[in-house]
Amino acid sequence: MSGGEKQRISIARAMLKDAPIIILDEATSSVDPENEDELQRAIEALTHDKTIIMIAHRLKTVRNADQILVLQKKLGMVRSVDVARHMEVSKPSVCNAVATLRDGGFLTMDEDHFLHLTDVGREVVEKIYERHCFFTEQLIAAGVDPRTAEADACRIEHIISDESFDRLKEAAEQE
Repeated sequence: MSGGEKQRISIARAMLKDAPIIILDEATSSVDPENEDELQRAIEALTHDKTIIMIAHRLKTVRNADQILVLQKKLGMVRSVDVARHMEVSKPSVCNAVATLRDGGFLTMDEDHFLHLTDVGREVVEKIYERHCFFTEQLIAAGVDPRTAEADACRIEHIISDESFDRLKEAAEQE
């Protein structure tokens, strides 16, 4: 068996165990890029009612980094605990994600533990946030319940290609 196959079996076992908390350490590190997005979607679908602690070293694997930008716009200054409260997740899971983003050069943390997006980090999360707002608005306009629209937008914003998003945005602007 390949490393990716072994990893998928381990993830399937964790899902079948039906534990309330699942810790995924580099859950997609041995998976080929073609299967990574599909595996991420499966993990999200199968764990929507569980607490997930995801340890990852690639930005693509760390979801919802745009929440730092959302909170910065709302509160001005943001700490890990603010992100944890906002996302209703544990502080340790946010701390792990923050460490990954910091190591990747996407954010810094000052001596008072406030988070600051780097220029590269801001560029990435603004792109994600633009997509989130677009899909939330489009889904609500189509009659989807706002809470459902928000949740679906969170999924769509990470998996849609740049080309598809650009075409949808252009089509919406022409209407």
